[in-house]
Amino acid sequence: MACLHYGSRHVRCHRCWCCGQIDPRNGRCCSDVPQCPAGFTSSKQSDFVDVRVTEIRKGCTADMLCRSICVPVWNHIPQYKLYFSAMEETHQKAPSVIDRYYTRWYKTDMKGNSCEDHCILQHSNRICLITLAETHPILQNGRKIKSINYRISDACSRLNNKVSGKSKRGGQFLTEFAPLCRITCTDSVEYTIFSCIRGRLLEVNQDILERPDLLLEKPSTEGYIAVILPKLEESKSITSGLLTREQYEEAVSKRTTQEPQPC
Repeated sequence: MACLHYGSRHVRCHRCWCCGQIDPRNGRCCSDVPQCPAGFTSSKQSDFVDVRVTEIRKGCTADMLCRSICVPVWNHIPQYKLYFSAMEETHQKAPSVIDRYYTRWYKTDMKGNSCEDHCILQHSNRICLITLAETHPILQNGRKIKSINYRISDACSRLNNKVSGKSKRGGQFLTEFAPLCRITCTDSVEYTIFSCIRGRLLEVNQDILERPDLLLEKPSTEGYIAVILPKLEESKSITSGLLTREQYEEAVSKRTTQEPQPC
């Protein structure tokens, strides 16, 4: 037995024991139907169908229930075609976690290096994630990562960063052009990733040291570089030198048309 949740109403779904057709009306026998449109046959009255769908409500994009949908069956039930279509459309338009809770900012051609674009994900609580923009050379042409090094110099390693307390005291303070790490690809080309904003370093992502592919496959989530907390009084001004998503796309488009060789 499964539960279909749409609006604020729940409907129990049975499979008719006569012809096997799914019937949400308490398993009503549909022997008056010449042929079961779903093509099911069943000899057991207890043969229920496990069909669960997403809640369909205006503005709701979360999967309230499992999305394991028996598509062929539901397409044969006219009264639920509309719900199924609306659910699929809602799921396709559902924003990601990043788009829902973070604001994307960009820094293009970092320190004059063409195409070395960085992305800063700013949360409403001021915390910023430093990531690679999708146009960064590391993410292009199927490159593979050879090594990631958080040691900036002999006297400074981002791995030694430690913070304590609610105010996150003790973290290394970074300027806009402070290097966070150096990434070397298998073609021996080395790229330096910078902070892009002023603030206190909260943590670096040590997971990418063991699994460098995270940076290539999920650069905006599990493959982030570092987490930085700007000063409270600078939380709004730090984005003054950054680009919005629209400005970034415009800059990339202009760069593509002007440069003879794309990134």
